Amino acid sequence: MTRETFPHKVKRIWKDWRAACLLQETLKAQNDSVRALAHLAPLLQGWAYLPFTDAAAGPEFYTHIANDIVVNQRKNIVEAGAGLSTALIGRLLKVNQPQSRLISIEHDAQWLAVVEKLVERDGTRDCITFCHAPLAHQPTVHKALQQNAPEASGWYSHDALNAFPFPEAIDALIIDGPPALHPLARYGAIPYFIGRLAGNSVIFLHDVDRAGERAIVDRWMGMLAGWTCRFHGRYAVISSGKGYHSIPQHTN
Repeated sequence: MTRETFPHKVKRIWKDWRAACLLQETLKAQNDSVRALAHLAPLLQGWAYLPFTDAAAGPEFYTHIANDIVVNQRKNIVEAGAGLSTALIGRLLKVNQPQSRLISIEHDAQWLAVVEKLVERDGTRDCITFCHAPLAHQPTVHKALQQNAPEASGWYSHDALNAFPFPEAIDALIIDGPPALHPLARYGAIPYFIGRLAGNSVIFLHDVDRAGERAIVDRWMGMLAGWTCRFHGRYAVISSGKGYHSIPQHTN
């Protein structure tokens, strides 16, 4: 039997330790997801079924948004990308904050019709207003990004957005759309809405595990002087710093 050399032993121990750490991280992430899903139970139990597809964000994202809306009493909420979040927020507002309103922007008319049926079935339509805005090339945005190719579109049509009566003081902006047709497709959210953000407001951006969204955060932070950004797995929370703590509970 060949005796293990010291360098090989160190290498093996290191490899085993890394594997154990990765397993621990995976189990913690799974536990956090289960815990977040349990927190969402009041918005799931007793209501009609909601489709949890792979296009939906994780339960931690939805729980953090729900926490923030309730804790910081958000009144004017705008989301880019209709879907599961629309239904969950509608249910939350119906029960907890009937005075608050959600505006949901969606580019796909057929998908928008599906989501509208979900909220009408829930009886939360009075809490939600939908804005259908097709995707369009935005020359000013893409000039700032130094991308002038027509295929580098991706943000919503300004004509459609300009025709919609958005509130003057948006205190929660949720960005999980449009689809990343190019890496910086969601960049246009802050250039468009920055003048309508309330003094005490928050921005949720999903998919920051992608390089494009990380680059978007960097560009946004250059525009949002005095704001702070924290990354939470696959999403980031950018805040004016005036709200209460709303991070979901995690396992130790």
